[in-house]
Amino acid sequence: MFLHLGNNITIPCKDIVALLDLSTASNSEKTREFLELARVEKRLEDSTDQQKAKTCVLTTDHVYFSSISTATLSKRVNFFKQKSLR
Repeated sequence: MFLHLGNNITIPCKDIVALLDLSTASNSEKTREFLELARVEKRLEDSTDQQKAKTCVLTTDHVYFSSISTATLSKRVNFFKQKSLR
């Protein structure tokens, strides 16, 4: 299954490592350093299309920003997981 992050970006659900709420995660110095390193290494993709990023999606090889809330993305991932278990 795939997760749509906005702005025509979709990623495989199996590759998702974490969903981070940027309103709280960006308070951490370590998180800001990690995101800056991802940007420098060109592993950061921004799907917000001029909107404010709400969620940081970590995958096995990339970091994505999404304007979709962490709660909504989490519900979508859980829906796909439950569907695949049937």
